Amino acid sequence: MGQYHLHIILVLLSFIANLGLGSVALTIDHRHRLNRSFALLTFALAFWALMKLIIVFSSTDEGALIFTRIGGLAWCFLPALYMPIVYALIRKPATGIHRYVPWAFAAVSSGLFVCMWIPGLMITDMRLERWGYTDMPGWVFSLVFQPYLIGSFVYMIVELVLFSARAGSRDQRMTGLLVLVGLLIPLVGGGITNMVLPSLDIYVFEMALPLSTVNVLIIAYAGTRYRLLSIRVDYVSREIIASIDEALVVIDVDGRVGIANPAALELLGRERSGVVGEHINDFLEGQRFDDDFKKNVGAKKSHSWRITLAREAGEGIEAEVKASELRNDRGALVGYVLVGKKRTA
Repeated sequence: MGQYHLHIILVLLSFIANLGLGSVALTIDHRHRLNRSFALLTFALAFWALMKLIIVFSSTDEGALIFTRIGGLAWCFLPALYMPIVYALIRKPATGIHRYVPWAFAAVSSGLFVCMWIPGLMITDMRLERWGYTDMPGWVFSLVFQPYLIGSFVYMIVELVLFSARAGSRDQRMTGLLVLVGLLIPLVGGGITNMVLPSLDIYVFEMALPLSTVNVLIIAYAGTRYRLLSIRVDYVSREIIASIDEALVVIDVDGRVGIANPAALELLGRERSGVVGEHINDFLEGQRFDDDFKKNVGAKKSHSWRITLAREAGEGIEAEVKASELRNDRGALVGYVLVGKKRTA
């Protein structure tokens, strides 16, 4: 089998795999942020694969160049597409500078895609090799896109390392490590074949797309094996949560709030955006969510807790809370359910 046919097979498999994975993710739960982000990434990779298939069968340099530029809509935005997935996996709070990082990535990616259409910036020319057309990088590709891609992936890898190091459960730690390994595969392999060697005027079979497909397969495995790392509303119906008169809060094993019903928001005197994603200790005065709390709940299966809540207005309010463990269908601890009400004299 020649390199030309191998190239076609790998690109075709990448197209089929990414299109299928994205469709399955949306079918499982299209409302879940991680599923939507994952599907968007896979559909972008499928689009990139489709453009590469058209490039393979192009008969002119001009035709190959046009579809390479169109395909840039996918690979220029790779960091911006990966970032929401990593942030969703590690449950990065959308506060401070972290709120603007995804938007900054999207802005840089948009600028690079515009440069794709300006001759000589991202691509100088097309070159016909044994496996089909390949593009020759311009100065923006070498001096801007490469550092941006490598730097963004290194940033995401560092975030995953920190998350895995402080993970409160084996499932979280393993998911973080799997996604980390997944990111390293296209970064190292694709970086060499698609960026480093072309910059040295050495052209080999490009592996960025197939290796990115391997990456999303690893993410899909981690998501299936460890339930996408987040507290899913699958465990408890949204309608039931909303209808409960008592305050109900679901936190993960690290203490981050995943779900808060209207009664809980009213008790805290806060908007949903100021509660979900924050640490439960931010709303407590004196008492702490710590290892002793986890031991008490684990030993008794449920634990009654008298606490003082810190309301947004500044005043504290006494409450009685019952805490129980939340486990997934494999029996692994994924968080805690807190149900409470205001204490009365």
